[in-house]
Amino acid sequence: MFGFGFFRRFSSFRTVCADMVLNHAPGSRSLYHQTGVDYCCGLDFALLRPSFYQEAASFDRAPNNVLVTLGGADPLGLTFKILAELLPLHPQLNWVAVCTDNFCKTHRTSLEPFSAKHPQLQLLYNLGEKEMRLQMSKHRYAIVSASTVVLEA
Repeated sequence: MFGFGFFRRFSSFRTVCADMVLNHAPGSRSLYHQTGVDYCCGLDFALLRPSFYQEAASFDRAPNNVLVTLGGADPLGLTFKILAELLPLHPQLNWVAVCTDNFCKTHRTSLEPFSAKHPQLQLLYNLGEKEMRLQMSKHRYAIVSASTVVLEA
């Protein structure tokens, strides 16, 4: 199975060699027109972790909470760059940044001292599915990567 990026780069290849194509990106159904292939496209087919199916309306999201989670190693250090720009502009907000142990050590050495100077910033590492869902349920605002995490938020 080839994702959306394949079709964007190789638009001359229109034949899909698959029985089924799964693409949960919004609006993705319009990309596929081949007969004989089952297309499971759009948000109805999003592959979310089980705890993220809980109804979001049941959460009491605090109006002053901001979650920043850009996933994985964040090799460009965008977590730190975003926080360094936005936190000083909104010091009245409570900020939580979620990272993994794979978070690039170069950027981690910038982020941790920055966090020590800003008590309204909390750093969390290696959250499991339920812990991540709990964090998302507490935050009115989220800055997330363009991945499945945006659907979970």
